[in-house]
Amino acid sequence: MGEIIDRVGQMVVRATSPDNRIMALFKGGHTLEIRFRPGVYDQYARAELEHQLSQLGPLVWTGYRRGLSKIITDVAGASGKSTSDDEYPERRRYKRARAELVASAMSPRKCVRAEAVGLLRWDVHVKDGTQQHLSEAEFCGEITSLVDLVINDHNSKINALQREHLGLRPPETA
Repeated sequence: MGEIIDRVGQMVVRATSPDNRIMALFKGGHTLEIRFRPGVYDQYARAELEHQLSQLGPLVWTGYRRGLSKIITDVAGASGKSTSDDEYPERRRYKRARAELVASAMSPRKCVRAEAVGLLRWDVHVKDGTQQHLSEAEFCGEITSLVDLVINDHNSKINALQREHLGLRPPETA
């Protein structure tokens, strides 16, 4: 397990928005950096910015899941999974519930809101006037904080689903 954690900590996922103007780096499974190509932040119409950010979320998450799966396969090999999860009804119910889990949050300055279904379908809303009031760096900070909050909400709800469907309890903290 330690090797998996170490390798995830070194993993870097890179993704680019469909219009190739926003870049995301997701490091170690928990640190997000967002960057715009020079000069484009102020050029975005709000609706297009929302659309591009909504499309970027699934790209980052899919890259992370693929990287994590590769690490687990590399470390655990074929013995990492002796039976299919689908053989157990509680696992099937859990996987269905996880895929439809809705996580949401509002950025610290309450100017960007996001909702993510299964972390694969994102819906990002930017408050009107945000680009005029926040610099590019401030906006990127809002997005980074917002994604942290969405992931925290997701993880909290995942813990509840694991208790409900699988009888698992989160590790106790001292």
